[in-house]
Amino acid sequence: MSTQTVAILLSTYNGARFLGEFLESLEAQTVREFDLVVRDDGSSDGTRAILAAFGARLSIRELPCDGNRGAALSFIKLLETSGDGYDHYMFADQDDVWYPDKVERAIARLRQCGHMTPSLYFSKLEIVDEALHHIRCSRSLRVFDFSNVLVENVATGCTIAINAAARKLILESMPARMLMHDWWCHLVVSALGTVLFDPTPTLKYRQHDANVVGSARGFFDETTRRVRRFVKGRKSGVFGVSDQAAELLRCHSSRLSAAQISAINELLAGKATFGGRLSLALGGRFVRQHTIDTLILRVLFLINRY
Repeated sequence: MSTQTVAILLSTYNGARFLGEFLESLEAQTVREFDLVVRDDGSSDGTRAILAAFGARLSIRELPCDGNRGAALSFIKLLETSGDGYDHYMFADQDDVWYPDKVERAIARLRQCGHMTPSLYFSKLEIVDEALHHIRCSRSLRVFDFSNVLVENVATGCTIAINAAARKLILESMPARMLMHDWWCHLVVSALGTVLFDPTPTLKYRQHDANVVGSARGFFDETTRRVRRFVKGRKSGVFGVSDQAAELLRCHSSRLSAAQISAINELLAGKATFGGRLSLALGGRFVRQHTIDTLILRVLFLINRY
């Protein structure tokens, strides 16, 4: 069993272009008490050769590849198979560059909650282009509560760190469907533990054509992305929030508070009647970080596309 206190969970897929820079940023961490636990999702480029080249410079555990699962399921597999020998677990993307104190900041904040309370930490990030040139920093949160987490993913996976209690809670009951691994983890811990938001950016979040999930670069890009999500229907995450809420209720109904169950049931009731959807659209319980996103969400409520 590893003597390290942190498992950094990395799912790789054809990441040779930027992976070296990410691994170098791990070498530069102010805290080095971590294992890098890697699951390759079926790369056909030089990804695994780069990992092998860093084997003498970082503590790397490479898990067997059992087929292409996609990002969400690959990260859940990492969370499961990394083992329970760590105090903290952090998600990582292959194309980002971490600030030197990223691991240290996350551990320090999580330790404030104690090891018994399921806790999840996430932070702002610095959005950069392919050459790591600054574009902007992610925005601060306007709302920060359970109802918001039901309808919006605000915790970017590569900024997330959880303690062992949160890992145990998440893996105890897994959903039949989740929109993304980071959203599900945030939702579960938001409901049943403690969530910590760090308003200080902790990494350079690289934007390029191969991003699985990227960030908008400006107002026009943001607006275009929102319209695109709207017209793509249920293939887009925002349209599956009722299914994910139902899974949370199925997995953890005995632990949820009355207020949390009420919020979930309000979402689900709207699927059955127009009156319920009208109530959702006109009510103030479910809002997203940006006004235009909240307006779109209310339209989606009305037309039963959520």
